[in-house]
Amino acid sequence: MEDNFEHLKRLKELLESGAISKTEYDNMKAELLRESMADDGVKSAQKPSAVSSFFSKNKWKFLALFVALGLAIYLWVYMSADPVQEGKKLAETYCDCQKKKNEAYISRLSEFVSAFDGEEYQFAKDVKTEIEQMNNEYNESTLTPDVSTCFRGFELKRSEAETEWKSNTKKGKAFWSAFQTAIINNTEILTQEEQINMLRDRIDSKVATMIFDNPEEYENRKTEISAMLNGYFANLESDYFDAYAYFAYSVEQYLTSKNITPTEINIIQKRESDYTDKETRLIDETIELTGVDGDRQTWKFSTEFKAYRPSMEKYQVCNIWYEIILSKSGKIVSYKELNTENKRMMETEEYNQMFRSGSSDGDGW
Repeated sequence: MEDNFEHLKRLKELLESGAISKTEYDNMKAELLRESMADDGVKSAQKPSAVSSFFSKNKWKFLALFVALGLAIYLWVYMSADPVQEGKKLAETYCDCQKKKNEAYISRLSEFVSAFDGEEYQFAKDVKTEIEQMNNEYNESTLTPDVSTCFRGFELKRSEAETEWKSNTKKGKAFWSAFQTAIINNTEILTQEEQINMLRDRIDSKVATMIFDNPEEYENRKTEISAMLNGYFANLESDYFDAYAYFAYSVEQYLTSKNITPTEINIIQKRESDYTDKETRLIDETIELTGVDGDRQTWKFSTEFKAYRPSMEKYQVCNIWYEIILSKSGKIVSYKELNTENKRMMETEEYNQMFRSGSSDGDGW
């Protein structure tokens, strides 16, 4: 205490002599009193360490730093991307594109079915070629410009996702699992796929009924039909005509008769009628396939028919259209006369001049 008293006395003398200023005197006096209190054990008077002094001077800076660090941790923990949600978002982008593609495909298939039902397609090869092209465009997502643009955008996003969400990481596995699950469970796409399958089945069913794969097969079949019919008409008026060579064992219709046998047809052919010297010539270019029902084919054709009519003492010349239905074995199960055209009644002299003299108006047969 005496030392402190003496220090204070000297400080007072220095102040009065002008050796120190009043401020310097007050600071020195305060420091002297603090040291005295610190010696007495007063903690508040003890001098802080260098570290404490540093933190005390920069406490606001440290506070700001701690706040920034805490915010960063919060954002990382609570605001980081959720792999499941991100996977669902990418799936939504894909589904939007897939729905556009399915809509375009359904529209094309529906138009194709309408054309098919309208008998615009005659050969299986043409159908298969167009369906194959359509399916390629579907698989390559190029059905329309809008579809192509949509999938290009999706592919870019998927490429970025493959880089960000590695499939061999825990979050990556969660991301791609959520992506696949969202696509599989999309009910709109499932409904569209059901509609697509129905249209495809309808087309496949139609193709299955098509007899000819290409025009060459069709022309070959027409040649076979022509040979059969020419043989039929050539033998029709002969004594050795046998209906069993051309007709099935059960004939649904033969001209105006129904549900008869070839034996009955033979009897009909031998009956006397008002037509003698009958001649029938098939007009090959009129042969046409008009329908298919399972294994049965319906063909239509025209003939040139000539005969003498005793009751009228004249010759009749006309064109007669027929329709026949052939079984799988090639036998006739139905033989109908559809209509008669260009009917002319001719005197014997006129008839002989036209058909027996080889004139330019006839073929002389």
